[in-house]
Amino acid sequence: MIVKSSKRRDAQMVRILAELGILLEGGLPTVHELAVRFNTRRETIYRDLRTLQDAGYPITGERGLLSRPRLFDRAKQARPGIRLNASEIDALLWAAGQVGAQHPFQADISAATTKLRGMLAAQPDAESPVSDSVALWQQRGDKDYSVHQATIKTLV
Repeated sequence: MIVKSSKRRDAQMVRILAELGILLEGGLPTVHELAVRFNTRRETIYRDLRTLQDAGYPITGERGLLSRPRLFDRAKQARPGIRLNASEIDALLWAAGQVGAQHPFQADISAATTKLRGMLAAQPDAESPVSDSVALWQQRGDKDYSVHQATIKTLV
């Protein structure tokens, strides 16, 4: 079943990037702690760490149940950029077009939309971005959430 495999791969990528984020921030969790945090087995965490090593991140640490993996000092670099394909960018642009004008994140969504259009334009094989003329779901009964903006951002 392709969908199940795709979801598993997506979950694996999210977990590996989260582990990388922890290591880049200087965290020193044990393999056991990582396994508990991500609700997986220690063997899976070791596999993830090998994947990060194969991707060029020099990871060190002792082996065993309480191994504390860490990055060599020279590896504390920026996180790798997230790459989106053209259809993923189109989907995000379309979703951004669905947001009403009174949305508390309107300014942030507008800035993100500009960046997404730039990402799409930079891809050599990209089709034209989702245009503003694409039929959007009609917004009915837009609500003004501006008075609750601080609360919503705190909750998010």
